[in-house]
Amino acid sequence: MCIRWRPCGTCVTRRGRRNPLFASVLALTALSACATVVPRMTYREVDSAAMGEPMALAVYTPPGFTHDEHLPLFLFLHGGGDDVHCLEQEGITAWLDGEIASGRVPRVVVVVPQGDRGFWANWADGTRRYADWVLNEAVPAAAALWGTQPCPEGCHLIGISMGANGGLRMVLAHPGAFRSAALLSGPLLDAAGMRALADGWALRTFARLDRVFGSTSDETRLRAADPFQLWRSPDDLAGLRLYFAHGDDDRSGIADTNVALHRHLEARGIPHTYRVFHGGHRWRDWQPLFGEAIREGLATTSPPAPP
Repeated sequence: MCIRWRPCGTCVTRRGRRNPLFASVLALTALSACATVVPRMTYREVDSAAMGEPMALAVYTPPGFTHDEHLPLFLFLHGGGDDVHCLEQEGITAWLDGEIASGRVPRVVVVVPQGDRGFWANWADGTRRYADWVLNEAVPAAAALWGTQPCPEGCHLIGISMGANGGLRMVLAHPGAFRSAALLSGPLLDAAGMRALADGWALRTFARLDRVFGSTSDETRLRAADPFQLWRSPDDLAGLRLYFAHGDDDRSGIADTNVALHRHLEARGIPHTYRVFHGGHRWRDWQPLFGEAIREGLATTSPPAPP
């Protein structure tokens, strides 16, 4: 597995042809910008065997980070339409800096792998293997380079929207791989919900979800991603600290799936933290949840069983 720095930028004209003078001026400007405006996160590329191509990887480290700290590692799975730059672009890194400096949030390393619009899944048609890329390449690479705590005890997951759905399926398929999982504003679907999602006219036509999830008549595959069937007792969580939340003005259907999972877990005495926050499907509403997710994930005691 090869890891390399991403270039700061390239200089081309609007028509795609290089103009030596124009390129020289822009190169000097770019070098000056790179010297004075340092990205808060580290951006690298990994030659991914799972994906068969280089994949982007971003890593957040807290202010004053040193490699001998051996901090917890939080894997962040972004939503559809986002990319590895989302935490920096949406102000989450600056907010984390302030919260960590104040002592309100523990010091952690956050790794953000490239997920495209791939639902963080190994596609049923075999063409894309996002789960393998994340679990077998991105997380180990970040852990080795930044000296984080060993998995599974030192590894945690946060997912938003598409990333929450993908994160749920990831922890179901790999019990014990993470110490905690925080699923924010995600469709937390049972088998029937996944079937409805994949069979939806718009997504079937434009997203070709059959390529991702396979045939909706494949009950074995659907059951493997159904928390209502796989989580029947506290032991089924395999030590996972589970936190999930949605907004009171979230996207249609998300609240219903979160409420249904909460009631399912509550009825079986399965410990979890469920929260309804004020807001919708927006980064400004998710921002404070990062602090809650990190604190919940690193809590030293198990969450209380629901009453």
